[in-house]
Amino acid sequence: MKPPSQRRLEHPLAGLFPAPRMKRLRPWAAAAVVLVASFLGYLLHAHPFKVAGATDGRTAQLVRVRNNLMELGTAAESYFQQHPDQGIVRGDELQRWLPGVLELKSVAGERYDSLVFSRDWQKVAVVLADGTAIEWKRR
Repeated sequence: MKPPSQRRLEHPLAGLFPAPRMKRLRPWAAAAVVLVASFLGYLLHAHPFKVAGATDGRTAQLVRVRNNLMELGTAAESYFQQHPDQGIVRGDELQRWLPGVLELKSVAGERYDSLVFSRDWQKVAVVLADGTAIEWKRR
């Protein structure tokens, strides 16, 4: 028997499950791995809540209003990160804070300028001209 300093440490189950031999990775397999990793990276950076492709007139309006609420909520989160001393922000202040980026137009008679976000807001809701309420919850 070898002294402890020369013994090789092995896992107790090493004899039951032999280690697989590593094979050489073929070039097409490496390209496939890179392609899959690129696609997953794209999916991670795509916005998960933005809905597109609604064709029905009313449904398309509701989707656009919801997307506008999502953009306002995201802008409010960014605003509070950059302005830690502020406790609340209104929708019109957010639009002035991000000119050219956050220019939300009324889709179905809703008003974004009267929305108020506090630092710990959880959801934002807006009422359309016909009385339909649409809300977006914070992630």
